[in-house]
Amino acid sequence: MNIILITIDCLRRDRCGIYGHHRNTTPTIDALGQNGTIFKRAYATGPVTTESFPGILAGRLSAHTVAGQNIYQKRLPKQAPTIASRLHDNGWETTAVISNPRIGEHTAIDRGFEKFKNLRNSGSVNTDGGLLSDIVPELSVGERLYQLRERMRSLNTLPLRYEIPFLGFRYYQQFTGWPSVSGRKVVDEFLKSIEDTETPFFAWTHLMDVHGPINPESIAQTNLEDTSTITQFRSQARRVSNVADVRTEARYDSAVRYVDTQVRRIVQHLKSNNQWDETSIIITSDHGEALCERGLYGHPQHYMYDELLSVPLVVRTPNERGGINDHPFSLGWIHEIIAELCSVQSLTAPLTSTYGEHLSEKELNASELDIITSDSIGPDGHSIAVRNLSDKYVTHTLQTAHSDELSVGPHGHFDTLHDPQERTPLDDTNSDLSREAQEIETNVQNFKTNGEVRGIDEEVADQLKQLGYS
Repeated sequence: MNIILITIDCLRRDRCGIYGHHRNTTPTIDALGQNGTIFKRAYATGPVTTESFPGILAGRLSAHTVAGQNIYQKRLPKQAPTIASRLHDNGWETTAVISNPRIGEHTAIDRGFEKFKNLRNSGSVNTDGGLLSDIVPELSVGERLYQLRERMRSLNTLPLRYEIPFLGFRYYQQFTGWPSVSGRKVVDEFLKSIEDTETPFFAWTHLMDVHGPINPESIAQTNLEDTSTITQFRSQARRVSNVADVRTEARYDSAVRYVDTQVRRIVQHLKSNNQWDETSIIITSDHGEALCERGLYGHPQHYMYDELLSVPLVVRTPNERGGINDHPFSLGWIHEIIAELCSVQSLTAPLTSTYGEHLSEKELNASELDIITSDSIGPDGHSIAVRNLSDKYVTHTLQTAHSDELSVGPHGHFDTLHDPQERTPLDDTNSDLSREAQEIETNVQNFKTNGEVRGIDEEVADQLKQLGYS
């Protein structure tokens, strides 16, 4: 059995057609789900990339990945297995092609992959080019614009304090080279990698096109939104209050549709190379994206609303047995699905379920369901979300005053069945959930916060800032 894992950065569950979205954004993913298993309640283990992939590939929370007691560096512990290493030890050839500078060798996410290529920092493919990329020297202009943007955010009395430097920063990016590699180029490299792979194989690719700023190439593929970069940059720069931005949503949906076409290319490749009947495909996301519903665009670290934690998960198998998994499911259990498909022992990891076979039509009552945990840990503190079928409890142990209250939340206990938007916290707290949160709560003062991160050179640090990370 071959396994292909496709992860799509920033893809929300509710923007996929198979989960009820009104636009035709994901026809390929929808078709795979209709002939496979659709997970209706899948949740990321964290709201940002570095806190989600330890869950997806190694069954670990963010709190399990702080390297050398340095809060700034997330890294899988030494000797911690990944699903790639488990399959490799059992005879699978393992390969990965990604394009995200936040994950890679410095986070040990490459553990177990015989071939691992990160197109964003490997030198194989840098960016999609830019009008001035060949003639503008590598000056500190981008760094200065970034610093100006961050400083102006705190000047409450200044009009357009965020928008002006943000626009400058983004336009500098556009002219010097788009900050992410297009899905087209990533899939090109990915298909080359599996052409040369012996069976059975485990292959992973990660697509960045839904992550802002959204490349005009992806927008131009659909008629959902115009390709104007100024409208995109201004939409993202503005802060609105509880008002959805129609153009931002349409632009986001355009990027989702573009990614779906890249997934279709993978499907077509498997069919044309007689691998379709020997391959299972797993499609999910590392986290979602806030689309200005609460006055915020993006995915801040301590933002534990379900705009970020609710993600799609579709598993297509060669026997094309369709079904619905309606149980709460953690992405930290994906290693169990892969182990189930390959008939190998699942990982001994902090995140495991008690009921095993996730692709069966097994009926479970509420008392049998496991608690789902997500967390986010950084210099500001530790945010934890725990949930069961109907309830969600969120706690934040922030050590410092956060610069933007919009970027932290929710707070308290919520009935997610009757209040899915998490607007009104309940008076009472579910004791089981609060106890679970307390068990993993971490005091960040126990860690070093010197900001020194090993394994990231100046080029990678600059790439992270281009994508909007500090």
